[in-house]
Amino acid sequence: MGINGRPSSSSSRGTKVRSRERISDGAQSKKSILKLNSKQVSAENGNVLSSSSASSDSQDVNNKRKNPDEDSANSDSDSHLDPATKRLAIAKEYLKKLVGDSDDEFGKEFGGLNGDRSQQDSDKSDDDEEEFGKSGLARARSEMVKKAALLESGRATIHVAEKVRADSASHSVQLKRGHRLPATCIALSRDELTAITGSKDKSLTIWNVETVQRVQTLNGVHSKAGSSGKGHANVVLSVAMCEDSSLFVSGGLDRVIRIWDSRIPEPSSQVAVLRGHRGSVSGITFRGSSSEIVSASDDRTLKLWDVRTHAYIDTLYGHAAEVNCVHSVTGARAVSGGRDGTLRMWKIADDSQLVFRSSAIAVDCVSMMSETKFVSGDDNGTVSLWHVSRKKPVHSIERAHGGESNSALWISSVSAARYSDLVASGSSDGFLRIWGIDQESSQLNQVTQLQVPGYVNASAFGHSNRIVACATGQEHRLGRWNKIAKSVNGLFVARLSLSDN
Repeated sequence: MGINGRPSSSSSRGTKVRSRERISDGAQSKKSILKLNSKQVSAENGNVLSSSSASSDSQDVNNKRKNPDEDSANSDSDSHLDPATKRLAIAKEYLKKLVGDSDDEFGKEFGGLNGDRSQQDSDKSDDDEEEFGKSGLARARSEMVKKAALLESGRATIHVAEKVRADSASHSVQLKRGHRLPATCIALSRDELTAITGSKDKSLTIWNVETVQRVQTLNGVHSKAGSSGKGHANVVLSVAMCEDSSLFVSGGLDRVIRIWDSRIPEPSSQVAVLRGHRGSVSGITFRGSSSEIVSASDDRTLKLWDVRTHAYIDTLYGHAAEVNCVHSVTGARAVSGGRDGTLRMWKIADDSQLVFRSSAIAVDCVSMMSETKFVSGDDNGTVSLWHVSRKKPVHSIERAHGGESNSALWISSVSAARYSDLVASGSSDGFLRIWGIDQESSQLNQVTQLQVPGYVNASAFGHSNRIVACATGQEHRLGRWNKIAKSVNGLFVARLSLSDN
């Protein structure tokens, strides 16, 4: 075919036939790359060419962009190269540009699936580089895209649990006081360097995770100030941070969502207030890497917002009682739990929901592992693993944190390591328990436990799946019916030690 889909001349077709006769079976990969490069060059001029005609046109386009003085010099230096070698070099450059720097970001995202690109490049010999330029670059990108799709769908898992050391003494833990009253919620940045906790004392504290030191405290305001003040006027119950850590949002008993810019010093760091809920804002989550959030409230609804434009988007109805928690991984779906004893998976784009019924009166916490798997904790003291293909739990652990059969300790927090087989749960028994999911039976088995005094009111895994941070306090996040005086109102950070095997 010629330009704009018209047949090329007979001489051109004859040239293509003779070229095929000269190309050996071992050079088929070069031919595929040549076709790809030819289409790319021609696309810049608004046409789609065949591989034979595009090669000459691409040379004309490149020559037009060069200075006349450079034409003669380049023609002399390239005259000794045969056309096939020239086309291969152009194709290699195009493939490198096609992949760009996204490989590095993808490798960081999924814990080393891609590895250190810069180190790989430095270790390659000239022969390896040539071979990699032919097909390896495109093949590596294709493999990474496939792995990402499998991980997001839950059909593939990053196996970490089997490497976590059972000895609790082998893990590094730090606990620091940061609030006057119990910490109720936590958000951990993508780079695992910053954590934010909210508290019953109306404040938000920004932490340096490496040193477990307070960086900044955003204090609350007097209750008479209401939603117009530069800070929460009541208990903070939820907090979430965007992927680039520039913005974070918080909600609580004052029924509003406050948007904060971490780059602006206090007291001007509050940039907007979102109003619309008629009850306490009990949970907030970002929809993947987007600027949209999903908020859960005691008014039995969930709402969608855009924090960049400060705009309301939609309301999700379904729960028959207060909504206690909500979580999302990639943004296509979100899972919520409430005092109606149900968990609901929301397919946001389709405006539909799946309903899962637990045996508890209230589901207090939930965390998604992938688009198809999630874990929950309830007031019966049960930690449950769920899958979208089943209405009942895949596996449940009753009295996961101890207690009597008729008075099991409530599960106050659960968190799942993204795309992994690792789960953490907290209660008031003085331990953060780490669970692993068995590959064959899909059952939850305790891997280790870390001592944490008081209530573990919220927890979050880092993107590396090796750090778990918790908001701790003397009381449960939703009430004051029990108090553990020896506990600390602040931040707990655990760095898990993994075996080499």
